[in-house]
Amino acid sequence: MHAESHAISFTTNTSGAATAYTSTDVNGRILQIQYVKTDVDNGSTITLTGATTGVPIFAITSMNASATHQPRRAATDAAGAAITYDGTNAVHECVVLAGERVKCVVSSGGSAKSGALAIIAG
Repeated sequence: MHAESHAISFTTNTSGAATAYTSTDVNGRILQIQYVKTDVDNGSTITLTGATTGVPIFAITSMNASATHQPRRAATDAAGAAITYDGTNAVHECVVLAGERVKCVVSSGGSAKSGALAIIAG
């Protein structure tokens, strides 16, 4: 499998907010999100979506340390109903992007603080 890393760097404004994007389009399954904490305030919120479609990729509140996550979404059938293994346990799958940048929105990050993420897709 071929995988690529797409970087996002951000610096918050005086209200602790930031919006940043990958510099290139992402194609394929979002396999992993790697967050590298520098001086961003503890308790910050990070939300990742497709920049064009708005498809939800990942959201976390109270981010306090560097971390790696493998975001997944609930799978649905053609009618939009949740797919389950046995009627109770949901099936999850990777989020897929095609020719779209990833948008990162940070809140409660502190004034003039910075951080970085790597979006691994393949």
